[in-house]
Amino acid sequence: MSIPPYSYIVSDQISAGDYPGKQHPKFFWRIFVSKFYEILAFIKHPSKGYFGPTKRLNTLIEAGTNSFIDLTEEEELPPYSHSIKLINSNSKLSKTIKYKRIPIKDLSTPAKNEMEEILNYIDQEITTGNKIYIHCLRGLGRTGIVVGCYFVRHGYTGKEAINKIASLRKDLPNNWLQSPQTKTQKEFVINWGK
Repeated sequence: MSIPPYSYIVSDQISAGDYPGKQHPKFFWRIFVSKFYEILAFIKHPSKGYFGPTKRLNTLIEAGTNSFIDLTEEEELPPYSHSIKLINSNSKLSKTIKYKRIPIKDLSTPAKNEMEEILNYIDQEITTGNKIYIHCLRGLGRTGIVVGCYFVRHGYTGKEAINKIASLRKDLPNNWLQSPQTKTQKEFVINWGK
């Protein structure tokens, strides 16, 4: 499966990573950081070419992704759901591409029942044969919490889940950054299921 440079494969049906849409024009620093990451990814993986937002989304869909779980908040980033609707209306894909936003505040943790909702949705999508892409802004904090709790739900200890995420992210251009991102987020994963 070919996926964008800031994404990683969690399982046969799940990949995770950064926001596949465009950055918000009113947040210059986000655009700057995104461009920096795109250039860094190109330097690290020149054979993949340059990955702007359109190429990221299209590459995920071409890899079979048909269910996007967006952990960002409303108004945090420009929506890309309109791009998915356009692809669905003009496409000859065998499955409709789904988009679901389940927001988690940046650098924080969700309530226990919210995490249960997210994990139940992931398991439901897997059961129906869908391929899922889980993301937040950079694919670190909120994405790391969800992937970590998913691993715990499916047999890992919290510490094993965090180590597994680090292992899966080892070849990413931003692999020096931790996922989950904050101490509170890591503790949330470590204590999940206890």
